[in-house]
Amino acid sequence: SLYIHKLAIHRQYSNRELGRNILELMKSKARGENFEFLRLDCIADNKKLREYYESSGFNMKSIVNTGKVKLALYEYNIQS
Repeated sequence: SLYIHKLAIHRQYSNRELGRNILELMKSKARGENFEFLRLDCIADNKKLREYYESSGFNMKSIVNTGKVKLALYEYNIQS
C-alpha cells in the first residue's frame, strides 16, 4: 500500500480542487507502481473531512482509538 500523510491545502487556495487533484495524482502514482491500495487516516470526529475522502472514492475500514484521539482509517482500492 501507498500511504498519504498530512495532505493540507492552505485556505488561500481552497475551492480550486487542489486536494482532489493531489489525490488523483497519488492514485495514478500508486497504480503506476503496482500498489494495491492507497491509504490514509484522519480524525474520526471530523465529519467534513471524512465526507471529503469518501466523496473521493475512499472507503472507511475502521476507527482506531489511540488513547489521545480516534482515527478513521481509509483506503482506496487501486485495482478496481
